[in-house]
Amino acid sequence: SYSGENAGLIKCMEILKHKEVPIISLTSIGDNTIAQMSDCRLNITTREKLYSKIGNFTSNTSIIYLLNLLYAIVFAKDYDENLDHIITVGKHFDQRTTSVDIMREN
Repeated sequence: SYSGENAGLIKCMEILKHKEVPIISLTSIGDNTIAQMSDCRLNITTREKLYSKIGNFTSNTSIIYLLNLLYAIVFAKDYDENLDHIITVGKHFDQRTTSVDIMREN
């Protein structure tokens, strides 16, 4: 949540808190409800206004970076097993082809 005050997310977090589910949030810098309710808070950039902006460039970049970082941490925990899984699934289901040698699978 960019603002940290999304009513739907806050209601969902209340349910998760009641069930003692750990919560990681991606929200703006500053004191907001979602940040306060989170067990772990990852800040996204807050260089954009809520709606008077050209686009979501900095917040999107920040969110993508944080999600990629989380993915890399989890993937690295069992790297060999996760890599084997990705290769196995890819061999069975990925039907894409390429004319570029460097991208071609063996």
